Amino acid sequence: MRCRAGKAGVLIALFLASFSVQRAFAQAEIEPDAAKVLGAMSEHLGSLERFSVDYDVETEVVSYDGQKLQFASSGEIKVQRPDKLHASRKGAIADLELILDGSALTLYGRKANAFFQLPATTIDQAVDALRNDV
Repeated sequence: MRCRAGKAGVLIALFLASFSVQRAFAQAEIEPDAAKVLGAMSEHLGSLERFSVDYDVETEVVSYDGQKLQFASSGEIKVQRPDKLHASRKGAIADLELILDGSALTLYGRKANAFFQLPATTIDQAVDALRNDV
């Protein structure tokens, strides 16, 4: 494997885009019942030492000529607090893994055959590293 910082930034952006696309299309106001359910779910997940989530994402893009394109991807997120995280995303655009092993955060792109590492010993440090260092 080779470390390519330029491609690593693109890989991180693609991986994180799968989690932030829905926010771009979110309503301006959140209904009170929905906020209550979301708050309860967040509180419950926050209390767990470990959990996993499987997900499927459909992303639609409209091209400049009006053609609607749809990209499907799926993945899994496994969390074991305070220092283990494994997230994967596989689809037409990317085949990526994000791994926190307690000493480093690694992003690996299979299709690009590239990886990128940041020092991080906890999930909180990994999130801060992604926000500040990339």
